[in-house]
Amino acid sequence: MELRVRSGAVDLAGTLWLPASPGPHPAVLMVGGSGPTDRDNDVYFPPIRARLLERGIAVASFDKRGVGESTGDWYDGGPAELTADALAEAAALRDHAGIDAERVGLFGHSQGGWVVLEAAAADRRTAFVITNSGPGVTPAVQERFSVATRMRRAGRSERDVEGALGRFDAMVDRIRSGASLEAVADLASDEDLSTLTLVPTSADVLRLMRPWIDHDPRSALERIRAPMLAIFGSVDPVVPVEDSLAVMRTARAGRPGGLTEFIIEGGDHRSFVGDPPTVPDRYHQALGDWILAQGPTVIVDPA
Repeated sequence: MELRVRSGAVDLAGTLWLPASPGPHPAVLMVGGSGPTDRDNDVYFPPIRARLLERGIAVASFDKRGVGESTGDWYDGGPAELTADALAEAAALRDHAGIDAERVGLFGHSQGGWVVLEAAAADRRTAFVITNSGPGVTPAVQERFSVATRMRRAGRSERDVEGALGRFDAMVDRIRSGASLEAVADLASDEDLSTLTLVPTSADVLRLMRPWIDHDPRSALERIRAPMLAIFGSVDPVVPVEDSLAVMRTARAGRPGGLTEFIIEGGDHRSFVGDPPTVPDRYHQALGDWILAQGPTVIVDPA
């Protein structure tokens, strides 16, 4: 079922998938990662969505602003804009006749993890919130980790790693200072920084990075009153898992809803394991179980 939502000056296009069983259903709004992501988050969301539908859980997701059938420009998608979009999408989901308005929650992958934390903190109607490889640190800290981890796993020397991190720090400092594209161009074109999700090699990307670079999720984590689930792959090369969990544990300690942790042993940034890489059955089982239970606990990965 197609959905259309107005968020400020943009029109957002999405789809609502309903289970075959009679409703009203609990529902999940899935928010994708960084870049020009569509409602399927390329090929990542459909398998997860299918398993949720089998459990009687409705799912909705949208093309990011400026992507697919949504209007606007994805380069204008800073934290405030994407949070507003998620809030508008969740409100539309609650209004649907087939949905249990009291059981609508948020699922955010990667960058979407930051977004759903902000949305859940802003809207007390959020029934639950799930961050799927969503960092508990700022984008600057997360991307710095990504550079170092990927270089080390590629067998680069510590001297090479430290040099690249120095160039990364200089690039971030220039972005923070409001420097022009020309002032960051030499660092942005560095070969060792090319693995970053977003590199300011154009004015559009630089514009997008400025509001994101020091976005800190701690305040949102402290304000959320809904149950929260954090899912990570244990060998994620993009997100510092232990550092993220340390922040989340501290921020959520004693808060309503608590924190559930689920670490997929051997999982990457998408919790893929095996050959060919795929989301394991235990991920789907735990995700569906937790949504239906909405209770804080620690899920033990049996792998």
